[in-house]
Amino acid sequence: MPIPTKVRCPLSTTQSVIPTFSEVLSLLIVNIDNLSPTIYDPIFRSAGLDTLSFAPTSSPIAAANWPTLGSMIDSGKRLVTFLDNAANLGSVPYLLDGTRIPPKPVYFLF
Repeated sequence: MPIPTKVRCPLSTTQSVIPTFSEVLSLLIVNIDNLSPTIYDPIFRSAGLDTLSFAPTSSPIAAANWPTLGSMIDSGKRLVTFLDNAANLGSVPYLLDGTRIPPKPVYFLF
């Protein structure tokens, strides 16, 4: 399926913007058109962002079960991406449900 024109964005150059040292980036995608997360998946893959993305092993994630910044940096999973709707960890495990963000996560800056 072709990627809708309004979804196309410069994510193909985003990997070079994500810090390569001790930082974690959180991203909230406002999915106003309620697009399937599978539409975003090839965009992330083509930019290499899928390999940098944190993907939980279960959902929802209790606040106490979130990885530490250090463990995320050490594992190379330095990108946490939320969709504000239509997230489906079964189809794209690194696009998290933005409605289930744990309360007061200390390292997410929105």
